[in-house]
Amino acid sequence: MKRFVGQVGEFCSGRMWGRPQPEFHHSRQVLYRGYIANREHVLRELRQHIVVEDETQDGALFAGAHQLWGHLLNKHVLGEYALAVFMLETQTLLLTRDGLGIQPIYYSNYEKGISFASHMEELLRVVEMGHLDEGYLGEYLLFDRHSFGRTPFHNISKLIPGRSIISEGGQSREIPTWELSQTKPLRYAHDRDYEEQFRELLFTGVRQSLPADGKVWAELSGGLDSSSIVSAAKTAGVHQLETFSFVYSRHREADESRWIRSVVKKHGYPAHELDGDQCPPFSELPPDFYGEPNLVISNTESWREYQAIAVKHGVDVVLSGNGGDHVMIGDSPEPVHLADDLLQLELRRLWLNLRMWQNNDLYRRPLRYLFKNFVLRPALQYRRGQPVTPRITIPPPPWMEKRFLRTFSTLVDRQRVLPGRGRSPSDQYFLERVWDFSLLTSTNAHQAVQSFEYRYPLLYRPLVEFLYAIPWEQKLSWQSDRYLQRRALRSILPKRVYLRTSKAGLGQPVMEGFRRSKEWFEMLAKPSRLVEMGLVDQNRWHDTVARARVGHLRMISSFLNAVILEWWLRSLDVRPRVEFNLQSGMHYE
Repeated sequence: MKRFVGQVGEFCSGRMWGRPQPEFHHSRQVLYRGYIANREHVLRELRQHIVVEDETQDGALFAGAHQLWGHLLNKHVLGEYALAVFMLETQTLLLTRDGLGIQPIYYSNYEKGISFASHMEELLRVVEMGHLDEGYLGEYLLFDRHSFGRTPFHNISKLIPGRSIISEGGQSREIPTWELSQTKPLRYAHDRDYEEQFRELLFTGVRQSLPADGKVWAELSGGLDSSSIVSAAKTAGVHQLETFSFVYSRHREADESRWIRSVVKKHGYPAHELDGDQCPPFSELPPDFYGEPNLVISNTESWREYQAIAVKHGVDVVLSGNGGDHVMIGDSPEPVHLADDLLQLELRRLWLNLRMWQNNDLYRRPLRYLFKNFVLRPALQYRRGQPVTPRITIPPPPWMEKRFLRTFSTLVDRQRVLPGRGRSPSDQYFLERVWDFSLLTSTNAHQAVQSFEYRYPLLYRPLVEFLYAIPWEQKLSWQSDRYLQRRALRSILPKRVYLRTSKAGLGQPVMEGFRRSKEWFEMLAKPSRLVEMGLVDQNRWHDTVARARVGHLRMISSFLNAVILEWWLRSLDVRPRVEFNLQSGMHYE
């Protein structure tokens, strides 16, 4: 199934209504999206206890897993999925998703039932749009993401990773089912043991992300993560794979061709490329409605061209390296593990580690700065039960409304949920990074209509559990980020990629695309919805748009978030209306 929407309640005559039609296995109705990674293991477990009705259908496996493990299903079934299982005998509904929360699921409670969907826009076809959540909008403006459980609408929620919803008799409750923080610590005798286990889990994750049949591509940017997947696939004996890359013929600072082609040359997979300068951001306004603001909105033309190429070649699954930064400890990570030494009263070790980091700090920051930000602050926040990762690492953009900023923290705190409780500040930091990726993937690629299915081998759960469990000094060193990843894969990655420490910047293509875009500029020249809602200052925002029009702009990321959100707020006026509301049995036009 690509997408689904469903409803259980008083008007459903004792069954789960759904679109598409729910599958029926083991006296259960099933709606799902995604795939099972440990399929063979699940089958072996089921065969020992029940008779599986159809071993070829994932729906039958999900229903059998529910019969065997009940609401703890996502503790045992690995993969990337959103799932609804309705048990006819007890009239009980289970809503769940993979433990890491890669596939989203949305829901809305009403007096005697619950509506749910794999995509927000699908849910809005059967549920009336409620009031907008200003806290969500403010978070998107600043961070391009939001607190878990939060959506743009007060009457719709998103299921938190590691949790499930049980609905029975018109009453719903949320229960914990799996937590990464419960993974036990792991320590080996030698560095090479960590490297060997890392490679084995990576190879397994890549193999298990491959479908039984169908054509598979891997996105290849030339960065460490996408290159790791392609290199691991070749080393693991995967022959039927092709790569896809965005290149930039005019903007050299955005182009990663030399790294991409070094990977293709080393491993010999057929390669496909799309010139991003031929379809830059803001080339056109989106023709589709999106349930949440997301980056695809500003990249409509390139996304459409990508889809067309994939359809032409019959692609079924695309492997993505997204998530690697979060679990491999990349993207300029903070050495918050130094706070562990303080809480453990290992003061001599803390002093030596601080001096080591100071001596090798690229920015030559003083010792007191490192102590305050990477030791004292995370230690105090951990003790208080607060997020270890700072919410704002840069000043808010000058065009944001000051009155809104003063109330913003209160709005956010109302729905703040922490991703479990780590054993230490560094463990908490890891948990927050994993949750951060779940936020990004559930509001970006999964939102867009796509002809293929995305899969994320670097988020293979046993690999993530392993990375969480091992000592922090195996993951991050003053010598480099991604410390274990670089060591473990140095023999299979091209040397140019293995030694790479930089990243391409897409700021120039973004600004050039906006500068040339008549449609987007005309849209922004109209009275602003962001101003109407009190999120941005009118005069400063108009000045910012005028500067961007001629290519002069700072804080490009924040500006991009604001432009996307402005379009999204306007799209609510023309969104598809409710088609059929089971709560009242009425049709809408």
